[in-house]
Amino acid sequence: MWMGCCITNLPDAAPLFGPQPEFKVTSILSLPGFIKKDLSAALQFLRILQPYLRLMSEPYDYIIIGSGFGGSVAALRLAEKGYRVAVIEQGRRYRPRDFPRTNFNLRKFLWMPRLGLYGIQAMTLLKDVFIFHGTGVGGGSLVYAGNLLVPPDEVFEDPAWQGGNWKAKLAPHFKTARRMLGAAPHEVITPADELLRECAADIGKGDTFHLNDVGIYFGEEGETVPDPFFDGQGPDRTGCTLCGGCMVGCREGA
Repeated sequence: MWMGCCITNLPDAAPLFGPQPEFKVTSILSLPGFIKKDLSAALQFLRILQPYLRLMSEPYDYIIIGSGFGGSVAALRLAEKGYRVAVIEQGRRYRPRDFPRTNFNLRKFLWMPRLGLYGIQAMTLLKDVFIFHGTGVGGGSLVYAGNLLVPPDEVFEDPAWQGGNWKAKLAPHFKTARRMLGAAPHEVITPADELLRECAADIGKGDTFHLNDVGIYFGEEGETVPDPFFDGQGPDRTGCTLCGGCMVGCREGA
């Protein structure tokens, strides 16, 4: 069961849980206009939320916070073992046509509710780290640009990693993730990549320029084919059109 905390994603599911209660407040008419407006919105919110509160009152063995790579896999494995699992996601469910075409469309791209922005790219600043993460059903998979990176050795050698030998411990799991995500070398160097290469060379770091592996299917451009990775048992794949939409949410069969 998926539950979105962003109410715009929920009303179409309400009929699944029976008729919704009617809220009536007779004294609202005597309140100032701006209070009436806010109270009416709150009552509408409660009316929509009611069936989901009933749903959440049911017993669950596990509640997963977040529906990204980690949360969705954890939920799947638990459900496969027969546990009752709820997944809670603060963002909405996106269809391909819902994604912004440019990150200048701040309303659809950035997640900053205090500014009225409910997009897919969230940013969280903590004391020692600045986190870019996704918001919406799918979490970070909506906006990770398809890049599949394995940390360099110096990361694993950091003393903050207690227990030692974490590179070897995690290697088989990185291998599994790469297989499941269809990791492939990026095949195209764009003008932007060339500019990055030049900048790296200018500061004496030209040897660090490389193409990342990505979770993108480079088949016939725009052509949808049966799953090429798991003997046809996975979802259909569409050849990348090189539109760059992986930075703002892929519209092309991801």
